[in-house]
Amino acid sequence: MTPEKSITPRFEPALMAHLDHRIENRLDALAASTRLSSLRRVLTIGELAEDIADRLCGIANAHDALGDASRRHGQAVRR
Repeated sequence: MTPEKSITPRFEPALMAHLDHRIENRLDALAASTRLSSLRRVLTIGELAEDIADRLCGIANAHDALGDASRRHGQAVRR
């Protein structure tokens, strides 16, 4: 058994709680941003749906970019 496998179960609840917290923060930010957008101008249901989709894609793209940078940093450290 590798050290990671023996350590992971001890940390899993804390990691899941942290992940839940981060997801909740992102959803709160999306909700607030959507509310602000709808206050600035009158949106149709279609425009609101498109605005929300654009914001979700932006969050996903930022997450991917941060993950890519993190993986590149980890690879550089391991080399």
